[in-house]
Amino acid sequence: SIIVFRGANNQLPLLTTVFLMQIIISLNFWRYVITDNPGETSISIIMFNAFVFSLMSFSMLILIIRLKRII
Repeated sequence: SIIVFRGANNQLPLLTTVFLMQIIISLNFWRYVITDNPGETSISIIMFNAFVFSLMSFSMLILIIRLKRII
């Protein structure tokens, strides 16, 4: 991946923005799973995407917490 800003201090706003976007996307997927209204695709595919985005957002949260401890 390309590092736009050098140092953990400068990358924290970018990582926080990515984390918030992942949370919003995962909540949107979980909304389709909870309401059982998948639309054109199957509920299993949407559930898989919800799990993936939830896992990614959880790992990003752990990364941000670890970076905050280093700083």
